[in-house]
Amino acid sequence: LTEGSSSKMPASPLDVEAQVDGGNGNRWFLETSYLACRVLELAFALWCFIAIVSITGADAKCNPTTAGPGSDICIPPYSFENFPSTVFMCVVSVISSIWGLFMFFAIVASKCADTECFTGECTELIQNFLDALCCGLNCGAFLWAATSLTSSQPDVNQGDSILDSMQPKDAQYMQMGIATSFLLFVLFAGSIGLNLKLYTKAQ
Repeated sequence: LTEGSSSKMPASPLDVEAQVDGGNGNRWFLETSYLACRVLELAFALWCFIAIVSITGADAKCNPTTAGPGSDICIPPYSFENFPSTVFMCVVSVISSIWGLFMFFAIVASKCADTECFTGECTELIQNFLDALCCGLNCGAFLWAATSLTSSQPDVNQGDSILDSMQPKDAQYMQMGIATSFLLFVLFAGSIGLNLKLYTKAQ
């Protein structure tokens, strides 16, 4: 440490007034980026949940062909409940939204009350652990859904993948869910990096 610098850690990683090297301008940018990450985590988690639970397969129907009776092309009535990967993605989005909402209110309460909230010796460790957990869960949900829903089997749906066999609207919702899971993975990883930049001890 250079002369005059302090080796004392902030009492809480939620203390957005923590000193950051680089001046007030840099600190303001990091704090704003950190809050933006939390807002986006909440927004994308809710978006993912709403998109996935909207897939009910209720609009599935059969399209007649010119080959005669019994040759209709029927779209399977796929619901998100039919696939373990989409159920898992839905559960992860709920967990992510709860954690994102908690962190958002914690930061806002700290700023509005001009005091620290949810302080404690292990607060930073717990926060980074939960961020890493949400990051890993969303990464797993993304990879599982992306592989299981886009892979095809020769003896199932005439070789089409699940996404190709769904109603176009339901397939679009499914793609939204997969995409938002990936974005949540990136955002939670970014929150960990910003938290370490803002609140860990200067070397």
